[in-house]
This record gives sequence, C-alpha cells and structure tokens, in this order.
Amino acid sequence: MMETKPDGRFYSRILRKAKAIVQIIPKDREMTLGELAKQINKNNLPEFYLKRFNRSMSEVRIKDYIRYLQNIKVLDSHEDKLISTFQERETDREWAQAMSDRALEHLAEILKKRPDEIPDLLDDCRNRLLDSHRIPKLDTIIRHFEIEGGRSQELFRWSLHLYTDGPTCPFDIRHFPVLSITIK
Repeated sequence: MMETKPDGRFYSRILRKAKAIVQIIPKDREMTLGELAKQINKNNLPEFYLKRFNRSMSEVRIKDYIRYLQNIKVLDSHEDKLISTFQERETDREWAQAMSDRALEHLAEILKKRPDEIPDLLDDCRNRLLDSHRIPKLDTIIRHFEIEGGRSQELFRWSLHLYTDGPTCPFDIRHFPVLSITIK
C-alpha cells in the first residue's frame, strides 16, 4: 500500500493499482491475463476493493487495468503470458516518478507528439482554456485534444493522472479534477 505524497494527499488511484499489480506478479513464472486477474481478485487487495458496494472489483474490470499496464509498457506479453518489464522501486516517490515517465510516453503516443513536447502542449491547452474563462477540467482537456470513445478517454485520463503523480511533473490534478501548475 502506498503512503501519501509529501504534501499529504494520496497518490492517484491508478498509481496505487498499478503498483499493486506489479507487486503481485510472481517473479518466477509468467501468467495469462485471466490468471493474473483471478490472482488479484483472490487476494482481496485493498486497491481493488469497492467499499461503496462492499465487494471486490470484477475480474473484467481488473483486466482493464492490466491491459493499461501493457499499453504503458510496464507489462509485456509473450505467447499470451504476461511478463513484468518494470523494475520495482524502493520508495513511493521512485515508483511515482518511474510510472510518471511511462505515462508521459503514453500521452505522447496518444497525442502523436514527442514526450518532450507534452508539457508545453498541456500548458498551452490549460492557458487557452483559462484565457477563454473556462476551467481546465480533465473532460475539457480531453475534448480540446479531440479524444473520442470511452476507453480512449479513460486511457488518456489514467495516463494524465499517472504523469502528474511524478515529483518532477510541472502539473498537478486538483479537485473536480482540474489541471493546475505545481507550486514548488
């Protein structure tokens, strides 16, 4: 289980789930997508427990998170078996930065840009929205970049959350969720 950020807030849910998935994969064997989802469900990990419904998350939904980790190249598949390509980190801050770097690459892939262009692109989008007296909420940013389709929007949202969890990221996601500049 992850501790809190240095400012006392929790790390994003997607980061906490990603860390739990990576840590549960046995180092000595490969697993299929279904086997890994069952393993996570069977272990009743708190990251995959729905308090509101008093039950564990469905295996179908857990598979969505596992596939996302494949998208950001934390997990690799070989002959339908999953392999972790991610070296575990010592501290939560190191986990956050390593996942943030992978998420930045994924955002670049989604937006068809280079990773070094993404911070300026996000800042420009945020500033344009603010200049037009609009709040830079995630849904507004998604519309600005013309990302369509539920799953595509979800992947973008997850990657943006992961990216902003990194201590070197110039942005933060605050309430409602709004993209803001990180104050150092």
